[in-house]
Amino acid sequence: MVEKVVEKGHTLLAEGPCRISLLDGQVEIFGKSQETKSDVIIPEGKVLPIYALTSSKLDIFSSQGEDSLKIISKNSIPERWIEIKDTL
Repeated sequence: MVEKVVEKGHTLLAEGPCRISLLDGQVEIFGKSQETKSDVIIPEGKVLPIYALTSSKLDIFSSQGEDSLKIISKNSIPERWIEIKDTL
């Protein structure tokens, strides 16, 4: 188990298999907001971008440990995609 803080405006790229629980803050996964205390399951061979709308604390269970996690300092989803999502 690893606790990670993802700062506002940063993205955690998480590679499966793993389970991620949002302990505090607000995040989006492919434009969908996640509730605090909700779990996200990432299957083996998949990578999900978890974008922090606010500074957020995540609890991560992964057999690969921190090797399967990478934080980048931007949103990995293109701005144009976000604009399209907001119009639908």
